[in-house]
Amino acid sequence: MLTIILVFLGGMAGGLLRHALSHILGGYWGTFIANTLACFLIGLGLTPAMSIGVAGALSTWSTLAKELGMLIDARRYALFSGYLLLTLTAGLLALHTAHVVIS
Repeated sequence: MLTIILVFLGGMAGGLLRHALSHILGGYWGTFIANTLACFLIGLGLTPAMSIGVAGALSTWSTLAKELGMLIDARRYALFSGYLLLTLTAGLLALHTAHVVIS
């Protein structure tokens, strides 16, 4: 039961952090930083409260999908490609960096 409560509290913290990033950075940068940070936290392989709760609520892949769809609709294909590649690359690098940190 304690794990469930900690995951819930971690989810609240992650959601609040994502909201703050969206508000402070806005748009693409808020989404990019939130997803990259979530990948790093998951890579650390910490407790369920951190990996499921905080990182799960912090990541916003649905917002990424919405933003990418909007770029396609606006026919901004170069920005679409760059944003997608940068996001995926940064996520993988964050995951790798976290693994290096804990090794």
